[in-house]
Parts: sequence; structure tokens; C-alpha cells
Amino acid sequence: MKIFLFLILLLLSCKSVEDSKPIESPEDKALIKKWIVTPDSGLNLRDAPSRKAKSIRLLPRGTMVSHKQLPENEKPDTIEDQKGKWLKVEIGNEYGWVFDVYLSEPIFSPNGDKFYFTTYKHPQTGKILKGFCGELYREIEYKCSTEIRNAKTSKIINTISDKEEISSWYDNETIITYWGYGEVGYYFHYSRLINVKDLGEENLYEILEGTVDNYPTTMICILDKCFEFKILKNTIELLQNS
Repeated sequence: MKIFLFLILLLLSCKSVEDSKPIESPEDKALIKKWIVTPDSGLNLRDAPSRKAKSIRLLPRGTMVSHKQLPENEKPDTIEDQKGKWLKVEIGNEYGWVFDVYLSEPIFSPNGDKFYFTTYKHPQTGKILKGFCGELYREIEYKCSTEIRNAKTSKIINTISDKEEISSWYDNETIITYWGYGEVGYYFHYSRLINVKDLGEENLYEILEGTVDNYPTTMICILDKCFEFKILKNTIELLQNS
């Protein structure tokens, strides 16, 4: 009988503890942002927002952490000439601080079963940089690498290493890339569709803008169909339809 009463009291106490757990409101959930660790050597989860703070443990590349976007969870800092913020993050039941230059945002596929994230590096030193593909760091163009992973297992599906920027998901199996180049009187940019499993490519569009016979001219190719336009005194003339 005593054992029976003890079990009932134990169950009630467990329920009261469970009931006392805070319930996150929709507003709280909206503040949560996911981040991915990018350095190949991993990233230290620290107990305070400082490089001198004690390391709780090393987070491997590809680790996903959660950050609640509140002022008290973000501390500005500059490390190796790069401005960023220390973010207080959660992983499992652990809390700690990481520097956001070494994080990348995961972009999930429409059905949520995959995500990709991009790492920006100095092409010679391999130093992690904060920026975008094609940007210059001390006159040296960033080297970009995009990893596609399984959302449940975090297993790598494929890697795309190029100077192109990944724009978004096109569908659950395909991503859209973008790249552009320009100088005075000339600009070229294009977009491709890339299958994340076999890296098969298909041109989505190409746009060439320049000047022909002193008139602004644009060539637009969508898939395999190309059109050329020339602006003539506030009108647009279709020069070619190939």
C-alpha cells in the first residue's frame, strides 16, 4: 500500500514539474533563428561573449544552433578585422555564445526535408569571411561553397563550389543560382537551375546589356529562347527573335 501511494505521489510530482515548464508563445517562436556552424575545424561554444571565455565544447561544421533574437542575446565585437556579433545560442539542453561571422543561415527546401548554407572564404588563406559571393575582401574575390544537407540527419547531399550566389530553391530538388559581371557600358548576368542530387544544370535566363550604335541594347535569353531589344527615342524595338 505504501509503495502504491509513493508511486501516485511520484506521478503527481512529475506532472506538476511538466506543467510548470514555460510554454512558448507564437511571438517567442518568431524570434527564434537557426544558424549553421561553418568553419572546417569547428567552432567553440563559449560560456561568455569573448574569445577569452571558457569553451564549453567544440561544435563541428554543419551543427545547427538556435538563437533567440533579443538585445540581451547579442553583443557586438570585432575579431580579425571583421565586425560581427556574439550570439547566445541553444543546442539541445546547452546554452553558450558563438561569433556570427562563423555562422551561415540554413535555407530550407519547400517541403523542409533539405537545406543549404553557404560559406565565404579567402581564396588563398581559407579564412572565413562575412559577405556574399563575388564581393571583394581587400581586392581579393571571395571563394564560395554551398553545402546541401538532409534536414533530419544533417548528412551532406552535395556541395557546389563556385563564385555564383545561390538565390533560392526552385522546387524540392532544384536550386537557382545567380551571377553577374559588369563594367562601363556593359553588363552580363545569368541564372541557372541546378539539381541538388546530380548537379545537372539548365540555364534559366541570360541577360546582356550594353550599347550598340550609341543605343542601349539588351539581349535576353530565357531557357533556349533569345530576344534582343534596342531603345530608340523612348520606344523599344525588337531586333531579333531567335
